[in-house]
Amino acid sequence: MASTRTRWPLFALSGLLLGLALGAAWRWPRATLRWPPPGANGVSTRAALEIGFNAAVDPAGIEDRLSLSPPVDGAFSWRGDVLTFRPARPLAPDTAYTLILEAGARSTRGLPLPGASWHFTTGHPRLVYLAEQEGHTELWQIDPAGGAPHRLTYEAEGVRDFAVSPDGRAIAYSALRPDKGADLWLIDADGHNRRRLADCPQADCGAPAWAPDAAWLVFERRPLVATSAGPTPGSPRLYLVDLMAGTVQPLFKDEAQLGSGPHWSPDGRWLAFVDPLLGAVALYDRTAGGLTYIPSALAQLGDWAPDGRELVFTQLVASPQAEGEAGGRPGAETGEPDAPFFTHLFRSDLSAAAPVDLSGAGEVEDTSPAWSPDGAWLAFGRRQLASGERTRAQQLWLMRPDGSAAHALTSAPDINHGGFAWSPDGQTLALVRYVLASPAAHPSIWLIQAGGGGLRPLVDNGTLPAWIP
Repeated sequence: MASTRTRWPLFALSGLLLGLALGAAWRWPRATLRWPPPGANGVSTRAALEIGFNAAVDPAGIEDRLSLSPPVDGAFSWRGDVLTFRPARPLAPDTAYTLILEAGARSTRGLPLPGASWHFTTGHPRLVYLAEQEGHTELWQIDPAGGAPHRLTYEAEGVRDFAVSPDGRAIAYSALRPDKGADLWLIDADGHNRRRLADCPQADCGAPAWAPDAAWLVFERRPLVATSAGPTPGSPRLYLVDLMAGTVQPLFKDEAQLGSGPHWSPDGRWLAFVDPLLGAVALYDRTAGGLTYIPSALAQLGDWAPDGRELVFTQLVASPQAEGEAGGRPGAETGEPDAPFFTHLFRSDLSAAAPVDLSGAGEVEDTSPAWSPDGAWLAFGRRQLASGERTRAQQLWLMRPDGSAAHALTSAPDINHGGFAWSPDGQTLALVRYVLASPAAHPSIWLIQAGGGGLRPLVDNGTLPAWIP
């Protein structure tokens, strides 16, 4: 007994000293690379780098000592004790990078922060798309440089739509349910780490749109309405997801404000969407909080310029024969019910000035505009009139943002072209082709060089291509 009483104080003292040592080590400031994982391969060229700190630090002291090799300019932002570095331009593909934090920074308590370095390697762009599997559509991924398709999702009712995050880390998608509704889900770009973004009981949620900083996501939610034909999605409203906080709430407090098809501007200031009640393109100013409208008889969104200062959208215009000679309009001599209207592309600089018709005076139907990453070109689909009749198939065209230098990249009268998606470097376009002449035809994904030529098939029975940068 005496021996036990003698050893206990020594044991307790040793434990106390060990605890103090561990506590001091825990409080000692240190940095951890949160994204990408240290040593990671195949990192997105548009990844934002995240560094976490276990103690409050002096932001200026950290930013002055942080560098990337090979060097890349960028901007810093803080959220609590997490520092985000966003490169000003995409990282080089298939390149080894080292993120270096030089020693010398201190915590707010004056404790020195040791230096650190982390290594990672970028990959090259891949394509995500929808393809039918076991009677419904699923998300797939493929490397355009070669390799077999890789399935990303396994949803019981299938996937309807999706959106790749701007930093290439994740994919948001709507998964259908047996009750005809849909929930919103999130997976990593490699298909792992599936988690629910928004639970939508008695509702249909979809059309996700990422904010440029990938910290916010907007989607449309439609309540299911009972009809004789079964549950049907009702009027759409927009909801906002805070990815960091994990919260979901209506974007607008006014329940009467409807909205569909949200699309963020690249600078993050504007959210464009369609207001189905007003039949207009609505612009929500995230900075000031106000709404402005661009009248649009068609009420279809297009695409933002890379600098976020202009918006291209589709609008209905009357043909020259809309008034006057009825026999002059396409199809009149054959009795076809062709309406004397066409779809043109319009560009708006968000000012009070009238939008500019980019399609010109010709009788053409232009749709699906997609701005090139450098802002130099617009890809779009065009149907031309030939010999008084509408051509059957839409072709891929390019033109300058002012409407000049319009030229076709495809010329297959019986094959429809759509779903245009620029590669991150602006050198290649992914597109969907559909053979109109074959009753058993199904969509397929092809690639074509932006300079013309090089058209080649990539995926059979695939649609909605989108790039993972």
